Amino acid sequence: MEQLSKTHSANGYEYEQVWRQGMTAIYKQIRTEDTYEVIKIKISPASEVFGKQYPEREVYPGNEDFGKLAWTVRGLKEATTLALKEAQTDWDGITHQKKQ
Repeated sequence: MEQLSKTHSANGYEYEQVWRQGMTAIYKQIRTEDTYEVIKIKISPASEVFGKQYPEREVYPGNEDFGKLAWTVRGLKEATTLALKEAQTDWDGITHQKKQ
C-alpha cells in the first residue's frame, strides 16, 4: 500500500508531518506560528479514474472529515495530547477485535 506523504498542501497551506503512530498523525502548518492538524489517516481502495490506475493508498482526510477524522489545534502540546488519545482509540479497537 502506498503511504501518505510526509508533506501535504491544501486550502493554500503547506503541512509537514511531525509525528505518526499507526494511522494517527500530526502535521504542522508551515509558515504559521503554532498551528497543527491531528489526523486519522484514511485508506483509499485501488481504483481507476479517467483511465488512470491508482493503487490502494493512504490519504489525508478531506474538508468534510474535520471534526470526525481531523482537527486543527494551536500548539504542539495540544496536538500531541489529542493525537495520543486518538492513537489509543485505534489501539483499543485493535485489541478489542482480537479478543472476540
